[in-house]
Formats: sequence, C-alpha cells, structure tokens
Amino acid sequence: MEEATIIRHSGWGEVEPGKWHNYLDMQKAVPEVLLHALASNWAELQKENAPLRAVINGRLQSVPENFYDDFILREIALEKNEFREANLIGRILGKYQLGIGDGWLALRIEEMIRAGKLGIVSSAPEDRPSYYRILKKKN
Repeated sequence: MEEATIIRHSGWGEVEPGKWHNYLDMQKAVPEVLLHALASNWAELQKENAPLRAVINGRLQSVPENFYDDFILREIALEKNEFREANLIGRILGKYQLGIGDGWLALRIEEMIRAGKLGIVSSAPEDRPSYYRILKKKN
C-alpha cells in the first residue's frame, strides 16, 4: 500500500525514473538567470566527459566511476565472511545518505565480483533482484 507510506528522498538520484511523474504537481517556474547558470554548469561538466556525476556539498561535480566504492568497501569490512548483498546495500544507503539509488551500488558490487574481490555463495531467488544473493569476501 504505497499510498499510505511516507517516503523521503534526499535528491533525485533516489527517485526511480518511472516514479518522477508523481512529482509533477510540485513543479515551479525557474528564473531565466538560474536556467542559464545551470546550463552553463552542465556544459562545463560535459566538456570533462567524466563517467559519473555526483552532488558533493550541494554541487554537481564530475567524479570517477568508482567514487562510491570506498563506502561499499568500508561496510564490507564490517561484514562476516559471508553476507547478504541486499542488507549491505540497505545499510550503505541508510548510513551515508548518498543521494543515489540501490541500483548504482548493486552495479558497483557487481564490478567487484567481476574483479574477483567478492564471490557469490548463492544466487537470488528467481522472483527477486540479483542483489538478494549471498556474497563472500575474497582475500
């Protein structure tokens, strides 16, 4: 019953693209000067051609693809040898309030598995996202 649930987002990165329409009635007109400033900032970021952008101290900046990996690795270090990936992701999102969705963390963890830093103990049930699996640390 999603209508009876209070959801608080700290940024657009936490809103699934398919849910953006739910916020249309909150839109406001933006002053022309702000539009030009934002467009100019975006043009500068595009020139940098970085793989990822993140909001740092309230400002959109170019960052490397592995920008969030330290948060993931810090929490993995606190885990037992085997752990639930979904619990790890949930703890990271709750603890650090990064303003990103679970999908990005899952993609970075997937990259750590491909790089041999983590192993898969058991797969997720068929009716669940892949991050409902059990992972293990690799030394």
